[in-house]
Amino acid sequence: MIHLQNGLAEQLTQSALNHDDPETVGAALPAYLQLLDASADGPDADGASLCSAAKLYGTYAGAFVSDSPRQQRLSARALRYGVRGACALEKPLCAANMRNFEDLESVVDKLGGDELAALACLGAAWASDVQARADQPDAQADAPKVRVIYER
Repeated sequence: MIHLQNGLAEQLTQSALNHDDPETVGAALPAYLQLLDASADGPDADGASLCSAAKLYGTYAGAFVSDSPRQQRLSARALRYGVRGACALEKPLCAANMRNFEDLESVVDKLGGDELAALACLGAAWASDVQARADQPDAQADAPKVRVIYER
């Protein structure tokens, strides 16, 4: 089982996001996404690795994919990793995307300080998914939930 060294996933993700040649990044990311999948799909995947996978999948889907069904698939993967990553970092966020608005708002209101990294992970992944499915009613229903996370 592949497990990326602690912090390596985040360093590689930041390197890709900060690169000055988007074309190079776009060409290289699919292989890196597969590496993240191999690490994140393991039973010992940690919250930081899952959040790195969520961040990069969401970025790749939004910046480099124009085919709507493919963008939706990749954004959905980002959301799955974001939910798992946020849950690994903060247990109250487990299954956050399945909660009703009031429930989610209550959980989010109780978080702060160190928990904000978990909220950022979830919020970015969920925003990517909502954007990819913007024409669907269920995505429009999720938008206020994402807003609550970002407002926190």
